[in-house]
Amino acid sequence: MDQDIGLTLDAGPAGETKNIVPSPYPLFNFHTDEIEQSYQHLKTLGYKIESEIVEFEDFAFFTISDPDGNIIMICNG
Repeated sequence: MDQDIGLTLDAGPAGETKNIVPSPYPLFNFHTDEIEQSYQHLKTLGYKIESEIVEFEDFAFFTISDPDGNIIMICNG
């Protein structure tokens, strides 16, 4: 897959009460070419860092929680 990939967050059917429960693990991730700069930028913006940068030979990631408590992974590789 050598192209852009979209992400749609669907609120579900109108008029229905939704029981939204944040996921305790990442359901998706955002890619970055600059993991350390992304970490520092999100920290500066005040996001809660859930895990420090974890590094492997060809892959690194960290997780944050969004304002609703969902866990989001930021990764490279």
